Amino acid sequence: MLTINELSKSTNTNSETIRYYEKIGIIPKPKLLENGYRSYDNEYIIKIKFIIKAKKLGFTLREIKELFSNALDPVKTCNNISDIALAKIEQIEHQIYELSKMKELLYSVSIECNPSYSIEECPIMNNLMKNKED
Repeated sequence: MLTINELSKSTNTNSETIRYYEKIGIIPKPKLLENGYRSYDNEYIIKIKFIIKAKKLGFTLREIKELFSNALDPVKTCNNISDIALAKIEQIEHQIYELSKMKELLYSVSIECNPSYSIEECPIMNNLMKNKED
């Protein structure tokens, strides 16, 4: 059994983050010892490391909670998890597209900059001040 500090150290996760995961229900609340301290078993290490890896892949906490609930449902299959992963890939591709557009716009206005321009003449500032969406 681990204390929250030991769990925090073993997963390289802030103890407040662990408490937050408990609060939102992504991990179950641990058993409380007679002294009021939380008591964690090794399953918590596995779950928190799972959360860390999933977050690195771009999954939100809501999506991670869905992955956990799928894992607990005996009717679900790998195909269900694959569908979630493919939806995440589609979302990432959209984000890449949006970031690419942002990069192009910033590049196009930044090459128009001249060190002698005043702020009023600055193409970047003028573009940001426009009232239309690009």
